[in-house]
Amino acid sequence: MSDLITNTPYDDAYRTMFCCCHELIYPLINEVFGEHYTGKEKLIQRQNEHFELYQDGSEDKRITDSVVDIIGDTVKKYHCECQTEADNTIAIRMFQYGSEIAVEEAKLTADGLHVEMPHAAVIFLRYNNSTSDRLMIHVKSPEGDEISYPIHVLRIKDYTIDELFEKELYILIPFYLFNLEKSFALYDSDEQKRRDLMIIFIEIRTRLEQLAEEGKLSTYNQCIVRGMSNKVAQNLTKRYENVQKGIGDIMGGKIIDMEETRILNEGIDQTAKLMGSLAREGRFDEIIRAADDKEYLRSMLPAYNNGTIEAIKK
Repeated sequence: MSDLITNTPYDDAYRTMFCCCHELIYPLINEVFGEHYTGKEKLIQRQNEHFELYQDGSEDKRITDSVVDIIGDTVKKYHCECQTEADNTIAIRMFQYGSEIAVEEAKLTADGLHVEMPHAAVIFLRYNNSTSDRLMIHVKSPEGDEISYPIHVLRIKDYTIDELFEKELYILIPFYLFNLEKSFALYDSDEQKRRDLMIIFIEIRTRLEQLAEEGKLSTYNQCIVRGMSNKVAQNLTKRYENVQKGIGDIMGGKIIDMEETRILNEGIDQTAKLMGSLAREGRFDEIIRAADDKEYLRSMLPAYNNGTIEAIKK
């Protein structure tokens, strides 16, 4: 058995959020497919491994990024793939995946076999001039009848960080860094430019923590998004040591993986509130230090809990 798709850290980050943070899926589906889900609808996660059998008895495993059913007024199935590079074969693969998903839930009745293709989309992290905003699948029957349906496309390049927050597309925040990668060499060599980049990530972290403090984003989801942002950054900036360290210091140091998502406890809630308080006072140097120095963070928490955070030396 072989995996036909090679996992990347970016695939892993996307799948982690899709599996662990169901609340983040609804805004993504709304944005890509023009739906209006409120987040109260029932969401069912489907398996992401599909097996193709051959006549010689061998089999291949195909891994899809995310397949969910959302039960609202009707039941709809959605399949969203995260694609790092613009790839001319993605339409073929989306048709293959969609067919396998449809066959697994096919219905055989007296008048024949009934299959239903899922609503499908591709999220492109990188792009080129040929990256379309929609892919079309055209299927022709032996009798000459043709049906066509779209594979929707979302391109990270089309969104500013403000738009990701405004549209609650928190699941895409870890990939915003792809929009900046052409300037990594400049950020790495120019201290002032690098400081400008760090400010962007301080603001991202602060906004996530404020959302958690206000109850608009769970502390759990905030930690996962921040952790996956760090994971993406650490891999995307491997050749740029200064950039890699700077973002790592801000976004939390240790990368969160799926086995570590049980880190949530009361202490995390207090840490999020502390960081929000420091950010509102413009004390960004202390945010960075606290992210990197756990003893320093522990020394600050009692003062915050006692209402004397302003007494801590700036």
